[in-house]
Amino acid sequence: MTLADEAGWPRVITAGRFLSPPGGYFPGLAREVTAAELARAAVEEAARSGRWAKIIGDFLGGAGGFVPNWAADVLAEAVAQVHAAGGRVAVHAVCPEAVNAAVAAGVDSVEHGWAVSDAHFAAMRARDMAWVPTLMPGGSEAACEFAAAMGFSAGTREWMRAALDAQPATVARAQAAGVTVLAGTDAGQGPHGVIVDQVTMLAEAGMPITAAIGAASWTARRWLGLACLEPGAPADLVLYGADPRTDLDVLRRPALIVMDGQVIEPNLSLVMRD
Repeated sequence: MTLADEAGWPRVITAGRFLSPPGGYFPGLAREVTAAELARAAVEEAARSGRWAKIIGDFLGGAGGFVPNWAADVLAEAVAQVHAAGGRVAVHAVCPEAVNAAVAAGVDSVEHGWAVSDAHFAAMRARDMAWVPTLMPGGSEAACEFAAAMGFSAGTREWMRAALDAQPATVARAQAAGVTVLAGTDAGQGPHGVIVDQVTMLAEAGMPITAAIGAASWTARRWLGLACLEPGAPADLVLYGADPRTDLDVLRRPALIVMDGQVIEPNLSLVMRD
């Protein structure tokens, strides 16, 4: 089944299959390639999807800690070849080594990025690199419980706790420094349909309300190269019966959804009330 160009469905931009080395991600979820094969595979996945390749930058190692999946020069070469072919690259990166390599390689987005720090902001801003922090409801405790079940060491779990507890403040500083911060749900690890939770957590972290909403709407569209509200653009609209800038919970109750000019879900009584 395809969702691409299906009437009534959201516009889907994909990244092909995740790319990892053998044993470098959850079994069965990634296309496993060697370091010598990574660049070619990334170009292939970008070509067969929505111009995006997704690379898994680190994973659990034998000693119970995060281990980078790729040498920095290998990752950089893959990013360079995808860019040369007109594609873009997202990298799942958690630990400091993987985040450092991703930023140095000039990737287009860092997913999760627990180790993103102020030291990365200038390079990320200069390259219009997005950070998708996928904040966690329940904070660090839930993540550390999951890590314990996976076999992460106590020392790694302590690092995770500290990094995740500091992440909301880092998000606010990143946005203030001009880094593009976008909302992402990490769907699959958790339920689908929880983007409003991410918007709320971004706002609670200190992002201005308008910026937090934009991280899941107009800012994300512009960054992906999609048109926003402008003459000649597709009529993609979500309308609300109240201003979500004064109450983010309003985002859970859309009054009217229009996709490419087609009404998907009307509730005109709410629209007319204002």
